[in-house]
Amino acid sequence: MPSFFARRYYRPIDRVSGTEKALGMGLLFLAVAVVAGYIAYAATNKEYLFNVDEAAYEAGEQPRELLIARRMLPALGSPDWQAAGDPEAIQPDQFASTLGEDARALIDFDVQRVYRQRYIQTPAGQAKAGDSPALNSIAVSVCDAQSSAQAFGLTKKRRPAGAAPLNVGRDGWISADGLRAGFWIGRYYTELNAVSELTDTTLTLPLAAGAISSVQLDYGETFPLDQLLPTQGRKPDSLRYVHRGAFDIEGLDEVFLVEMSDGTSVWLSDAHSPARAQQRFEQVKAAFSSGTSAGPGTKHDERAGDYGEFDVGEGYAEPGITGESADIRYDGPLTIMTFRAGRMAFFTAGRYVGGAYGGAPGGDAVTAAGQLYDRVMSTIVETPGAPVVAQPAEQESPFPDIAAKGWQVPSQVDRFTPENLYIKINGRADVYLQFHVVSLIFGTYFHQTEGERTIDVYWYDMGTPANALGIYQAEASPGAEPVPVGQNGYQVGGAVFFHKGGCYVHVLPADPNDAGVALAIARRIDENIAGSTDEMWALKVLPQSGRIEGSFAYIAQDAFSLDFLGDVYTAEFELEGRRLTLFVHRAADGDTAGDLLRQYTAFFEKYGEVVWQDEDAARRMVAGEVAGVVDVVFAKGRYLCGVSGASELEAAREAALAFYEELQE
Repeated sequence: MPSFFARRYYRPIDRVSGTEKALGMGLLFLAVAVVAGYIAYAATNKEYLFNVDEAAYEAGEQPRELLIARRMLPALGSPDWQAAGDPEAIQPDQFASTLGEDARALIDFDVQRVYRQRYIQTPAGQAKAGDSPALNSIAVSVCDAQSSAQAFGLTKKRRPAGAAPLNVGRDGWISADGLRAGFWIGRYYTELNAVSELTDTTLTLPLAAGAISSVQLDYGETFPLDQLLPTQGRKPDSLRYVHRGAFDIEGLDEVFLVEMSDGTSVWLSDAHSPARAQQRFEQVKAAFSSGTSAGPGTKHDERAGDYGEFDVGEGYAEPGITGESADIRYDGPLTIMTFRAGRMAFFTAGRYVGGAYGGAPGGDAVTAAGQLYDRVMSTIVETPGAPVVAQPAEQESPFPDIAAKGWQVPSQVDRFTPENLYIKINGRADVYLQFHVVSLIFGTYFHQTEGERTIDVYWYDMGTPANALGIYQAEASPGAEPVPVGQNGYQVGGAVFFHKGGCYVHVLPADPNDAGVALAIARRIDENIAGSTDEMWALKVLPQSGRIEGSFAYIAQDAFSLDFLGDVYTAEFELEGRRLTLFVHRAADGDTAGDLLRQYTAFFEKYGEVVWQDEDAARRMVAGEVAGVVDVVFAKGRYLCGVSGASELEAAREAALAFYEELQE
């Protein structure tokens, strides 16, 4: 085949015309002139022809940490407040020299970086003519604690005595003097410090905290271990997290603790494997047996500087171990030892280490530890709704074989926790976090000969049947075709959705024509889930007469748009020709239920009006109207119940009174 360099139609030079030769030489001379002109210009010009904007070059060279700091520390939303200089990004090896004694809490919770910025109020926005007052100043520190548990623990650790709740982020607080505030969101703990009282300014510490929180990704509201710790008899707001050295025992890490009304402290740690759990258990036992102690936790003095440096505050002080701890006895799975003025009973169960401490003036640590052990063991052996896996998940896929010709069980199983769930279902993760999702396992069934035929499976462990029911109803498609799978299930576009026990499952075929295979997969997974409605106590508490089938629902948080009310069950009722919504919440005790009723009443008074209150004070029933709708609410024993969103007061009141009479405490 002829090439470009060996073509038969090349012409000899003597056959090229004079005009063509002259044109070629002209083009050659033009090209030489352009090149010569550029060389002459470059030699005499003091600036580069292709010059880079120095400002853009410097911005690109900024350390990544400073770029993150700028994003985490935005403007405070008030025009007369400005950032004082550039933000700081402080690393762990700088904590001691930069933060002094304040570094201790950050190190204990493995904080990886602190982003700090000082904000000041400009004179023009603060002072009158002729005045020269001191500038208002707020220092903000955003701590990257790596996980929501560590951010939560640091928030509780940093909270000073007498602090009031602050409705910003998670577990927000503001000190009694109004000079400090803190909260956590996601994996970050944020603290704000005002050097002195903010005067002559519309910006308050809560408003500044709100501006900082607005740029942080909100996730990580609840923790799986909190669901295993006791709720009945727990002191309000007593949950704490100790990341390292709980009870001053080296190696007893990642511990969640709650305080009970009888003075007992109940605790649990997830060691992530049975071997590590046994190691932690032996460390606890050895620490007690040796009688060694690091002493109680130390309270540091508060210090004020340009950044209002951290102080440990009046938070939890770990009790030390006395030298009289050699008394050891055993009670079934429990190991019991003398600890301070009381006893510590502890155990290991699977991947967990847990126990209880009952000190003066009392508290039955042995009973509390035994109950915790039973609860933990029930989740390991037969947790309602948990995937049944014969071998550890790392060794065997939890997805069943469907025995369908040509279809292969997922060869790769991906697992996600609440902290990284957004990676898989970005945009929907917040909804699952509201219902306290524990984990997600994901796998894809594929056809061996037709690679484009795949079926994805999302298998959520929601922790409890209530949470599984709640997320199922939150995502259910109206009018979808019900299918007999799980406790409730439907199929739409070939995809199957169902919940059973504590699990919520999606089976999504790439091709709707594989709807039959998707249903077969759903039924096989259904067989591998232990179904239970034992935790659906509200089914028995809510009235039976007039209940509309299929209307039973669960709201995990912010029920009826009330931020103080969660864990609520509802059902629709047809009563004397009117459709009404009845609800029930089971509080820790009667006092807590009464406090919720007071908050509900305050809501009526603030946003509407109280339209009726029962003359019988013992019945504790009140009705309010807000935005044209009526709620009738009552507290009875540990229950908060009522009618929500009614159009008529009389009908709602009659239904609430009948509910009250029927309810057994």
